[in-house]
Amino acid sequence: MFRNLSLKVGKMGEVLNSEVVDVWLEKACNSPRTKKLYSEMFKIYTQFIGMSPDQIVSTWREVRYNFALREAFLNEHSELVEKFYCTLKNYAPMTRRGMLIAVLSFYKHNHIPIDVRIKQRVYVVYHNRAITKEEIRRILDHANLRDRTFFLIMLESGLRPNTIVQLRYRHIKEEFEKGIIPMKIELDADMLKDNVGKRFTFIGEDAYRCLKEYLAPRMPLKDDEPIFKGVHPRKQKGEFITPNLFSLQFNKIVKKLGIAKQIDNKRARQNLNLYCLRKYFRNNIRVSDPAYREFWMGHSLGTDRHYFDAWLEDPNIVEKHRQEYAKAYPYLRVYEPTTPYLTPEQVKKIVMDFLQTEEGQALINQRIAEWLRKAMEGAEIVK
Repeated sequence: MFRNLSLKVGKMGEVLNSEVVDVWLEKACNSPRTKKLYSEMFKIYTQFIGMSPDQIVSTWREVRYNFALREAFLNEHSELVEKFYCTLKNYAPMTRRGMLIAVLSFYKHNHIPIDVRIKQRVYVVYHNRAITKEEIRRILDHANLRDRTFFLIMLESGLRPNTIVQLRYRHIKEEFEKGIIPMKIELDADMLKDNVGKRFTFIGEDAYRCLKEYLAPRMPLKDDEPIFKGVHPRKQKGEFITPNLFSLQFNKIVKKLGIAKQIDNKRARQNLNLYCLRKYFRNNIRVSDPAYREFWMGHSLGTDRHYFDAWLEDPNIVEKHRQEYAKAYPYLRVYEPTTPYLTPEQVKKIVMDFLQTEEGQALINQRIAEWLRKAMEGAEIVK
């Protein structure tokens, strides 16, 4: 009855076509990506037990009011889920948990009260190491314009790849066209992962300039047009590019540069991957309150959401966020600014220190002498 899952689990892609599944996913999931993942995972489970989703639900409806048959059904399916979980022992704990959550969600939303008793010890097996500015610069130098733009937006905004590929022109239009830096990126709730509401984040000078260069040949863009387009749009499946494309491009560059170490021989996993750019944002953005960072990254805020989410439309709140980001940006950016990146206080100190030197005093005396000469000649500049 049971099938060998040693290869099938790692090759998800097909989704279930069933009205029962459609209703479940509509109730359980908040985003198209989650719907797709849940459907892929549950398909593997149905292959394992040799039953379709419709068969599971129809059988339950037949036995739910007969006590003996009901208990037999619940016991059988509780054991099936537990055995299925045990077949996933060669996979990372987070993957196993995701599969189990998807399966239990189907039963729960179809009012099937199975009793699954599994002790889960969930932890991260493969840790991405911190990436350095020098490594990022090398990667950007070897990336094409589209990929370089994507990488810079990710490391300067802290957004997930799946969120960035869903960006449309309307999310950046206002401040992009005005050339405001830091530039605000507006985010709809359905683009984010952690069941949070509408958000926004920013990018700095480097990402803005790269984005402007990338979009220039396509301007003017329509409001709903995606920011990132495939090289061959006809071969693209769906409206948006898959995030895996940018992940593959990142991995190719890293492999070519020889700056990553392989940490999983079976899956050729490296300790440097696309998510290291998001980790770089998390580690290097320096803000007065960590809640700013979590807000920009699209994370749940807990009790802080009452202070951050309630006034998102207030221009003063947006500007306060912008000021926090601007102060933190020098620690985040990977390229040296074209002109010295100095605060007004630093500029004032440099000028005052110079004027107290012999060269500074000589310059002042020279300017005064020039002004006096022009004043004697009736020059308007002095008046």
